[in-house]
Amino acid sequence: MDLNDAEILLIKNFLHKRMTPAEEQAFNARVDTDTEFRSEVDFYTNMFATLRDQERDRLKKMLEEVEQANFPKQSKRPTWGKWLAILLGLAVLAWFLFWRNTKATNEERFFVEYFKPYENTVQVITRSPQTNVEQAWQYYDQGKYALAAAQFSQMKATDKNADSEFFEAMALMAAGNTERAIPLFERMESDSLSHKYQQPARWYLALAFLRTGKLNDFKKMSEKVKATPNHFNADKMNALNEQMTGH
Repeated sequence: MDLNDAEILLIKNFLHKRMTPAEEQAFNARVDTDTEFRSEVDFYTNMFATLRDQERDRLKKMLEEVEQANFPKQSKRPTWGKWLAILLGLAVLAWFLFWRNTKATNEERFFVEYFKPYENTVQVITRSPQTNVEQAWQYYDQGKYALAAAQFSQMKATDKNADSEFFEAMALMAAGNTERAIPLFERMESDSLSHKYQQPARWYLALAFLRTGKLNDFKKMSEKVKATPNHFNADKMNALNEQMTGH
């Protein structure tokens, strides 16, 4: 079974426990009824467990190296002062890693909660053989965002317009290539351009900044979203800011 980008993201959210109860219930129902999907979930679960074990072994090795460097077998027994210095250093390192990972997890959790790919409303007539333009829209509708982004990027300059520009950025972001999507959204959200997709570009640009940890840029863009007259997601932005303030 070839999973699309949306299904892969769904499995990742399951493994990282980032689902709402309703999402988890729907996910489990599909696992129970779809044998091919269940096989893919099992594969990713095993791979996730393997990577987790590898990371645990790597940390164990790192601690052993620290111990060997500071307390070689042939050396004298370490003093309490030396032990205390090492323990304090490890405690500070552990606290920093915990803080950084928790911070990143919150930002990712907020992103997952509020991000939803923009629905395609562009009507495209499909011919045979398909052009890059037609394939791009078809891949996007199928949730194959990485393939859609590749097809959008291969369009000739004469075929590109406001629709393809926005959905190329949207496909990049949905496929996880957020850094590449940011400059595209930045151009579209500009006040001087009056782009057709200015409003959604501001919303998704704010989420892109959130996902990449650029919180100062996120704050500026969130204010811009709320200041945009009749912005369709102004209420969601207020709710997102309130949630972030509470963490």
